[in-house]
Amino acid sequence: MENSNQKKDFPFSTQLALASFTIGTMLFIGFKFLHLDFLVIVGIYFILFAAICNSLVAIYLIYELFTKKNKMETAIKLIILLSNIPITIIYISCI
Repeated sequence: MENSNQKKDFPFSTQLALASFTIGTMLFIGFKFLHLDFLVIVGIYFILFAAICNSLVAIYLIYELFTKKNKMETAIKLIILLSNIPITIIYISCI
């Protein structure tokens, strides 16, 4: 019997994508509303750090895509992870 109140655990790649999106959005909103210039510098360093972390996970997911049988699940994880790229481009173009 499955309890409907059970918490669903997200895969690490999805957690990383959500964390990157949340932190990046908080930095962007903080800069736009508070006009604190140092947040641009913090944001640039965060983009570099997030790009490295997300790239490593993306490489692993691409490897899994070619070696695992459940390709659809892996492809969805990869798409979720890569969805931060256009969001980052939009944020940078707004600064």
